[in-house]
Amino acid sequence: MPALLASDPAKAASEEVSAPVSTQVHHTPRGKRPVRTVSGASHTPAGRSAGMATPAVRHRDHGPVQGGSEALEVSSHRSVSRGADNVVSKAVMEQFTPGTSVLKAADRLPGVSFSSTDPLGIDLWGASIYVRGFFMDQLGVTLDGIPLNDQTYESNNGLNIIQAAISDDIDRSIISEGPGGVNVPSTSTLGGTMQFETADPKDKLGGKVSQGFGSYSSFRTYARLDSGKLNSTGTKFMTAYSRSDEGMWAGGGSQFQQQVDAKLVQPIGHESVMKAFFNWSDLAEWNYWDTSLAMLKGLGWRTPHLYPNYGKAYNYVAGNISLPTTDAIEANGDEPYLYDGGQQETNYTGGLNFDLALTERLRWRTNLYGTSQTGYYTYSDTSTPSADTEAPFSQEVWQNRQERYGFTTSFLYKIANHSLDAGVWYENNNQEAGLFWYNEPTLGEGAPLKTVGPYNTYGKAFQ
Repeated sequence: MPALLASDPAKAASEEVSAPVSTQVHHTPRGKRPVRTVSGASHTPAGRSAGMATPAVRHRDHGPVQGGSEALEVSSHRSVSRGADNVVSKAVMEQFTPGTSVLKAADRLPGVSFSSTDPLGIDLWGASIYVRGFFMDQLGVTLDGIPLNDQTYESNNGLNIIQAAISDDIDRSIISEGPGGVNVPSTSTLGGTMQFETADPKDKLGGKVSQGFGSYSSFRTYARLDSGKLNSTGTKFMTAYSRSDEGMWAGGGSQFQQQVDAKLVQPIGHESVMKAFFNWSDLAEWNYWDTSLAMLKGLGWRTPHLYPNYGKAYNYVAGNISLPTTDAIEANGDEPYLYDGGQQETNYTGGLNFDLALTERLRWRTNLYGTSQTGYYTYSDTSTPSADTEAPFSQEVWQNRQERYGFTTSFLYKIANHSLDAGVWYENNNQEAGLFWYNEPTLGEGAPLKTVGPYNTYGKAFQ
């Protein structure tokens, strides 16, 4: 507790407590373990981080106990468990480096495990999340009610949360570690749900700009503008832009992503509201190559693609030179010396949400949405030579195009201490996908293809 942080009496006397400390004792039913939380603004010495904010609650006030420059207020309320849903608040997410994947904030929950090859978690090839053993293509995921479905790399039926909204604009995440509720629209196996909500525009005009720098020429920029309330009805909007560029910690290449968010809120009367959300994202990045235990033991932890050394890759595949290997690597059939691999994506996400109070007991909630994704996922294929040049390998490209449009609508009726909820979800999913091979140039007769495109520099796909 803040009162116990200062061990030097002289130092403690010179420090100010900016607000009373509120200790809340949660009385729980018999058989349940009581939980104690501490809330309220207080002075925190340098080097100590602020704890998670405790939401406001109704309580009985026993009055403050004054003592010197500090005040101790004791209050209590009854807390009842609401199930397996865990809320990761904005205050928690702000403890991480700006731009860090919102999935990383969920990693602190029991049963949730997130990992990524890059610091910010934007490299989907090297990212994974598990919720109690269920993989990211088995979770129900939504953003402001928009179903995002499959979260994996090369998905043809979903969009990763990293590409659907700027992490800084996510206001909170609701993680269900158990089976997901049927009110969460998803085509994935509901081995848990993750519901993300973007922050509404602020009531006052303002803005925010942040800039970060890191190792390997990495930098990240974020800027946001809030309009404030524009009229007597409370109309307000926000728009934000982010740009991340990370150098590779193993090999050449970079990992680049830029995004734009926009949100409009229009209150309707006192109990109803309309919200509109839009996101555009552009991703172009080199990926880290897969490694095996045999490669790690025989070649070390930083075995990269050979990019940008095209001549070395060319001569290696052509058999003109040899590179370090081991019997274990060859026995596994590993390919540690490919030229490059990566992805390029353009995504659009939009939604229009209505939350209308028809009566004091009946609410009607409707969400219209649409997503669009065009993706190219590529790596140099040493088993397929270029057909129209002398290059001993080619560039393999998985081209994916998907568009999803739909709506969810539901009625919520409250009677006594009960709620009745019934709804419908409709989605139209158009998918197009194909595997193509493009020519690489003969050595010395042109620049090699980049993993982020264009791919038809030396002719159309030959296969």
